[in-house]
Amino acid sequence: MSLQQVYLGCQSLATAKSHRQLLWLSGEQAWCYSQLSQIASLLQEQQSIAVIDAASSGTVIDQAVLSTFCRVHTSVKQCHKYLGSEHQTIVFDGYSGFNPDALAQISGTLTAGGVLILVTPDVQHWQEWADPELDKLWVQPYQLQNVSRHFLNWLQSNLVQDCQLARYTQAQSGGQNYLLANQDQTQHFPISSLSSAGFKINPSALELQLQLVSDMAQHISTNDLAQSVVMADRGRGKSALLGLLAKQLAADKNIFLTAADALAVQQVQKFAEHDLTFYTPDKLLSNNFRIPDNCLLLIDEAAAISVEVLLRLLKKFRQCVFSSTMQGYEGTGQGFKLRFLAQLLNYSSDCKLFSMSQPMRWAADDPLEGWLNKVLLLKIQSDEQITVDDPGNLATAALPKESQSTVTISQVSAAQLIASPVKLQQLFSLLSQAHYRTTPGDLRIILDSPNMHLWLACTHLQVVAVCLLASEGAVDKFPVDQQHMSGEQLAIAMHQGRRRPRGNLIPQMLIGQEGLLDAKGLKFARVVRIATLHSHRRSGIAGQLLGNVQDWGRQNNYHYLSANFSLQHDLINFWQRQGFSFVRVGNQTDKITGSYNAMVLKALQPERRILTRLQSSFGLRLAFQKRRIFSPDKDMSILQTLPVEQSSMREAVDDCAYIYWCKQQLYCFAYQQRSLESIAYLYDLLLRQYPNWAQSAVLSSTEKALVESYFFDLLPLEKIYLTYKLSGYRQFVKRMRGITRLQLVSLADNRDDGSSPWN
Repeated sequence: MSLQQVYLGCQSLATAKSHRQLLWLSGEQAWCYSQLSQIASLLQEQQSIAVIDAASSGTVIDQAVLSTFCRVHTSVKQCHKYLGSEHQTIVFDGYSGFNPDALAQISGTLTAGGVLILVTPDVQHWQEWADPELDKLWVQPYQLQNVSRHFLNWLQSNLVQDCQLARYTQAQSGGQNYLLANQDQTQHFPISSLSSAGFKINPSALELQLQLVSDMAQHISTNDLAQSVVMADRGRGKSALLGLLAKQLAADKNIFLTAADALAVQQVQKFAEHDLTFYTPDKLLSNNFRIPDNCLLLIDEAAAISVEVLLRLLKKFRQCVFSSTMQGYEGTGQGFKLRFLAQLLNYSSDCKLFSMSQPMRWAADDPLEGWLNKVLLLKIQSDEQITVDDPGNLATAALPKESQSTVTISQVSAAQLIASPVKLQQLFSLLSQAHYRTTPGDLRIILDSPNMHLWLACTHLQVVAVCLLASEGAVDKFPVDQQHMSGEQLAIAMHQGRRRPRGNLIPQMLIGQEGLLDAKGLKFARVVRIATLHSHRRSGIAGQLLGNVQDWGRQNNYHYLSANFSLQHDLINFWQRQGFSFVRVGNQTDKITGSYNAMVLKALQPERRILTRLQSSFGLRLAFQKRRIFSPDKDMSILQTLPVEQSSMREAVDDCAYIYWCKQQLYCFAYQQRSLESIAYLYDLLLRQYPNWAQSAVLSSTEKALVESYFFDLLPLEKIYLTYKLSGYRQFVKRMRGITRLQLVSLADNRDDGSSPWN
């Protein structure tokens, strides 16, 4: 039996049932490509796309032949750009890299009657599979050989056990091949009918969609403060519904559209049949954004946007429509349901909820949807089972004694998770709700990345809380890397702004942004996620989890426990209660949350020198950031709640060792590649300490004016560019580097060898 016969059989069955079919093509890479080339003419007749990387194919196949497999070819990095489009056949090449996010993204574009051809090695050669994605899962000091293959084993298990997929293997290509368990029900259609896109939408689903459009339009037209929420899984027509609603209300409303990603709203624009004005959430929430009268805001994939941002949008716009998925690969919908809806219903008495359960683009019980939900854990557990705690209240109360005795906390390995699929599903449901950007790709990171560690709190057979940790540092102990740098050399390059190590977020921030080269010898355990069940919140379990993590960290010679997160009031309270110190606020806002990121540290060893330095400079830096770096149209009230150690400028300038250290940082900016934002507050401090630093004896009148415009007059960057004839930010930084070189020459070294912590 040929691949063409198997492929046509898959299409026939899928068409007859209005389903989508998975066809597993396994064998050596060259053999798989040769099989695909034999059905290329069939695929070219359809809306087909191949996710395949020419670089990964190497010399296995001629590139000209490779480009003929399908009408369109893309890479795993570009799959998200096709969200909202439709395909009848998809070739997903595992030899090009098995990226879970890309598979979920591109699979969502497959229509009823369509076939997903998944290309992998044979089961017999599975462990030899040099999946290119493996190389993306290690961080320094680890290497490729340290990456595990648990996710690939999970994938293999789910492929082998699935009885609804079709399979065509190299080992059996000469004889009888397993096609479909129910192939006797297959009827063969002419190729011409299979290559058309004329599959009919589920009539009852279409009728429901049109009725919802009518109901929502009525609700919006008759309620000045109307809020609407539509919730459904993938393929149920949510985005199309928003477009149809916009079309119906276009004559009466000023309609704005927002989402986490502008590329994800193509279906909305398509069904609206006119160009809707798209803005990012960050833009809509800026203080200078003016809302016109009679305005309606459509929010597509609302689950991909943080709850805090959704609430701010809700308070700013009188009428909103929120569309959210209950599963997916752009965000998570259960957190939206459980954390946002309760607050929305309390805020607005004119809120209506709508749901769409019947698929629009394929029939119910779609086998591909079921397989994807299982292997990528896309089907998040119900809200009766799982929610996300308000982290600020996790440690405010204690569990009843009878409950405490049933909760056990333990570190769990990836192998243990794979052996317990129920526990793995519960775990991922929790993590999906702990962070709005959790995706299937995180599943592979958790299972395979060598620097990840996991703790679970369980009662009986249920996971009730989870803490995910990333190991980072010590940089100076790293082995020689691919660029032939030792750990010591890498740390110096980070300090100079010339290198960023793979992973290692906290060391990079401390060495490359804060200028603390001494952090090169420290090990950090960074909390990536922490979440707990709704039924167990306000019970102190998060504190218990962190206590176990701290004990583990001390035993394994970690110096600090850390976290980096988007600023929210509840999170500020939570980390303070757990004994962490706020030491840094980032310079840029998250486009989705609209908030600045904060870093917290907690010492695990007696040595606290780095923490003392960060605490002493935190106030000075934050004051400068508020004055010069942070956007003036941002709501910065949350920054007023941060605990800041009061360090006056007089104390700083009287510390000669600190001033000497400041000059070292400016040297890294002037003569190396450190960013201006990382040293700007130090530059400002020295300007005030040395008034002659910007005088005519050192700088020209134009250079002096440029420095004053930025540091004292606080002119907007756009005005600075215009005034000094600069092409943009890069040229501005280049000019500032040159000016800083001149100023550093005029300063004598005045290092003091006293008792300063900066020596």
